Amino acid sequence: MTKKGKASDALLKFIYPRRCACCNELINYEDLVCKECDASIRFVPENRCLKCGQEKKECECHRLNYIFSGIVAPFYNQDSSKKCVYGYKFNKRLYVAEFLTKYICRDIENYFDNVKFDCVCQVPMTALDSRKRDFDHSAYLAKSVAANLGLKFDSKLLKKVSDNKPQHKMNFSERPLNVKGVFAANKKAEGKMILLIDDIKTTGATLNECTKQLLLAGAKDVYCAAALIGRNRGL
Repeated sequence: MTKKGKASDALLKFIYPRRCACCNELINYEDLVCKECDASIRFVPENRCLKCGQEKKECECHRLNYIFSGIVAPFYNQDSSKKCVYGYKFNKRLYVAEFLTKYICRDIENYFDNVKFDCVCQVPMTALDSRKRDFDHSAYLAKSVAANLGLKFDSKLLKKVSDNKPQHKMNFSERPLNVKGVFAANKKAEGKMILLIDDIKTTGATLNECTKQLLLAGAKDVYCAAALIGRNRGL
């Protein structure tokens, strides 16, 4: 790099300093998270059930009939990893997507390496919700994942056609009913192997309903990936 290039690079780093993806504190430009947050990130162990995404000893496939072919999520929904995703989702910390994308793509490449995806799509928001929040967090993350994997991103494959109550306010048995009939899929899904992205997988009811609509529209198969997964503690 020339002296002029180094000076420009230094200026950019000064104007746009790197912040920790979890706690938002200033960090070295070469890092993505600070040392304290890095130590408390809760990764899902490698020995997983790929159908539900949980560590095998905590498999929850008996709780819900998952119709997607598999799911991966790098982090548990707790501690620094939870802080990271919630800061991204609710505070529009766009720089966090780089950190999330890195580990989501790592899992996809490690566990779905034999799957030839045609495209990536996201769990959609209603147009009203998108305008209210001024940020479609799932679409932004899905687009980042697609770019990292060299895949086409199609934001129009799924549409949320009606509002429903927030899933986090529902208990386990209520969640599948709360998302029934909420989504619709575009016929462009026909014949495609689809990677469906969301920020958090708790019970999997939302991903299941989206998968159902994609398959009804003719999709060949659907796999899912999320940033966080709710820990199954046998509840």
